[in-house]
Amino acid sequence: MHDLAEIGVHFYPPPMLIRRAQKIGLTPDQMTKIRQEMLGTQAHAVDLRAKIEHAKIEVTRLLAADKIDEHAVDAQVDEVAKGEAEMHKLHLGMMLHVRALLTPEQRQKLEEHKPKHEGPQPGASAAGQTSGAMGAADEDDDDDGR
Repeated sequence: MHDLAEIGVHFYPPPMLIRRAQKIGLTPDQMTKIRQEMLGTQAHAVDLRAKIEHAKIEVTRLLAADKIDEHAVDAQVDEVAKGEAEMHKLHLGMMLHVRALLTPEQRQKLEEHKPKHEGPQPGASAAGQTSGAMGAADEDDDDDGR
């Protein structure tokens, strides 16, 4: 997914937008909507992480049995994968919704102040975020002290 930047499609982590609000001219309404999007996504992510962990525990339980039911193990592995896919879609959806809140001028300002390095962040998911940390700091080279 990071290849999208090569064709001009960029996503911006909401915490970074909040930090750069004044520089890019976010309105109070935009800030409120971004925060609401973050909170809604975080709430849903908690539920998804619990679902994924329960499925992983069940896989472990099934594998610890004297006689392993391969079909049951396969079904639980599918549940883990399904939950992880839902998590990626959730984060990507949030990024799309937040991106849609920005004006073309605001997106241009973000591109002008982009960090000097390119490429995906270590540990980043397809949505550009680590699956467990929506508030992870970006490595920006701005001189705003944040």
